[in-house]
Amino acid sequence: MVFQVTTACNGPKVDPDAIDQLEEYLNRCRFVGGVHDSLTVTVRDQEPGKPYLTIHGTGAEFKPVPAAAAENLSESDALQDHVDREQFLEDIAPYLQEQCIVQTVGHDKARFPLIARQDAVSADGEYYEDSLSWDNLSGSSSNGES
Repeated sequence: MVFQVTTACNGPKVDPDAIDQLEEYLNRCRFVGGVHDSLTVTVRDQEPGKPYLTIHGTGAEFKPVPAAAAENLSESDALQDHVDREQFLEDIAPYLQEQCIVQTVGHDKARFPLIARQDAVSADGEYYEDSLSWDNLSGSSSNGES
């Protein structure tokens, strides 16, 4: 087995008047991934007048390259060096009507410890991140003392 990861978001509402602008922005972005990664980032409008953002993928971490950086990169540039979750979420915030929360969870060989990460932005652009790592849970000492 290899490292497995899943990414999903809460499906925040999108301003119906901003759908085209948000889709245009998303089309200019890139998302870092490998050959088997599948990350979908799009606006859905299943009920007329009630659009929402969807970010989901299997085998894909949330590693966006915001449009401004992506436009200046050639195909040979290392996308990984330009990943900026905070900038991406701050860029899409003006198009949202509510908070966007993106969560990623993964494991290696289906065993402990898991990795988990949460990135969020409010509709007014306030960014928040948090991660779950073994170091955060076990304390800073290697002998178990905190």
